[in-house]
Amino acid sequence: MKNALLAVIGLLLLGCSGGQSSSTNAATVSGVAATGAAVSGTIFLKDSTGHELSMATTDGTFSFDVSALTPPFMLKASWGGNTMYSFAAAAGTANITPLTQIIVAAAASSTDLDAMYLAPTPAAFSAVATNLQAATASLRNSLKPLLASYNADMDPISGTFAANGSGMDGLLDHITVTSVSGTVSVTDKTSGSALFSAPASPTLVNSVSSMSWTNGIAAIAQDPDLKVSGAGDGLAVWWTYTGTGYGSSVIQAQWLNSESSATQISTATGFAMVPKVAVDASGNAIVVWMQSDNQLNNVWVNRYTVGLGWDVPKKLTNAVSAATGPSGVPSISIDGAGNAVIMWNQSDASISSHFDVYTSQYSVANNSWSAPAMLSTGINCAYGYKVVSNGSGNVALIYNQFQRTDGIGGNGDASDIWVATGTTTNGFTTRTKVSSSPNLLYGQASLAIDPAGDVLAAWIQGNNSGYFDVWVSRQLSGGKWDTPKTIANSVTGECYSPEVAFDANGNAFATWEQQSDANGSQYVAVSHFSAVSGLWNSPAQISENIGNTYDQHIAVDPSGNATLVWYQIESAAVTVRSAQYLKASGWSASKLISTMGPTYDGYTVFPVPRVDVNASGKSMIIWGTSSD
Repeated sequence: MKNALLAVIGLLLLGCSGGQSSSTNAATVSGVAATGAAVSGTIFLKDSTGHELSMATTDGTFSFDVSALTPPFMLKASWGGNTMYSFAAAAGTANITPLTQIIVAAAASSTDLDAMYLAPTPAAFSAVATNLQAATASLRNSLKPLLASYNADMDPISGTFAANGSGMDGLLDHITVTSVSGTVSVTDKTSGSALFSAPASPTLVNSVSSMSWTNGIAAIAQDPDLKVSGAGDGLAVWWTYTGTGYGSSVIQAQWLNSESSATQISTATGFAMVPKVAVDASGNAIVVWMQSDNQLNNVWVNRYTVGLGWDVPKKLTNAVSAATGPSGVPSISIDGAGNAVIMWNQSDASISSHFDVYTSQYSVANNSWSAPAMLSTGINCAYGYKVVSNGSGNVALIYNQFQRTDGIGGNGDASDIWVATGTTTNGFTTRTKVSSSPNLLYGQASLAIDPAGDVLAAWIQGNNSGYFDVWVSRQLSGGKWDTPKTIANSVTGECYSPEVAFDANGNAFATWEQQSDANGSQYVAVSHFSAVSGLWNSPAQISENIGNTYDQHIAVDPSGNATLVWYQIESAAVTVRSAQYLKASGWSASKLISTMGPTYDGYTVFPVPRVDVNASGKSMIIWGTSSD
């Protein structure tokens, strides 16, 4: 804090705790008003009947005798045309800071605090007082990594902080807080990056956070993955170099809200890369990755158990030559009980450039992995795969398979979309050719499954105009697959990298990279599917026209709210950006998450953004680095 707050210690509840006043100031509401610098202006207090007191302050400190007033109390700091609010359920300490402004807005479920103060009612004040504790706890939990980094994990309203540039004082110096249009937000004052945002509500649901991550971590975090536990703790995994040259990398894992450093979960030998993570309903996790030992690729896994931590890494495959080893990036999914399925590509020594899809299942009951099993035919070359499951154990996987039966295939060869379904405990019982077209497939496919077991597939397929479109097909649980249809209708530009996600009621989003031949741009496109009507809406452009976009990903919560993240090559720098969809208000404008350094050109060196959301609507964003 730039200004010395001379009387802070004396006024912030000496000898008190929990926001309750001592016997010597039982009829006093006192505290400090500060935004990083102390407020020099006027402090106001209103009780629940509308009676108002005021006092001038030059150092931010204030104290009101409220013995003749009726609690609860709303406080306002006013200076230079600015206002900021706080609240006190009873006599005691009630600081006024940007964070108390968020708490009051959350407790009131409204960012129009001017209106509440101007026309107070006992009912409105009582509602805020009732929700104040929950709103405070929600904010502290949501901002836990940020508060911890400044040693500022305290009650913003009733806590004591010193004017020394550290702790809460240091935090306030470095953030900007806004509470407008029904949303509360925290941004980094220096970079302008969005750290946290949420609709104003006592529990701050549908929040989006990136505060656990920095560009410093991203620079060493290669190809990260992310999952958010039911408790709201994000598990990030990535690979990082441990030396120079081939054969020197390890897999790292870190619980972002509860751990201050990462844990190495792979062996220290070989070249470990591109991990994927899944988390069950209890917070147990499994990570799968590809690791090359002596230039032989194998699939490795490690499991995290709540209360016990990480197990030792386990090798699931045993390649005897490069011609029989796994390749590509493994995919993983887990059910609510912790049973998991992974899949990968594996080469066949008998046919050059031939690959098959293999799977393995983890059984919680047996604490063991099944032997790797081929799922594709072994005749047609298979590639482009993903596996998904729901909480009750329904599982589905998607892959492309060339129509050629000589075991090989490549650019220019026709291929089909296949989906296999089953359960995480009993394996795959049905394998269906969802799409067979003479038009080329690009090899990019996505899959989603909802709680009822409905499955949605998306892929890139050429249309009759010579462009690649996004195609989809849906299967209701136990039913037949719909006839594939395009949802992009692209006749003036190509589509790439589709991703689909369900909410809990069978509604869905699809997102992809959309090119425009008209102006040479590339942007994030989204279409929404209604389970009631059975229709997809017209694609919408989500990203602004400030540069071409890449690597978009979407996370949808059970209620149907969504968070998008992507990276964008802008004129001045490569950035990571995000947008949020709320059912009540639609898509927001994009928010800056990070501005990358000069080494990132977006083509040879580029950020890798990831997003995930848990069942209560808490979204987290991270980003890493990759290169061509």
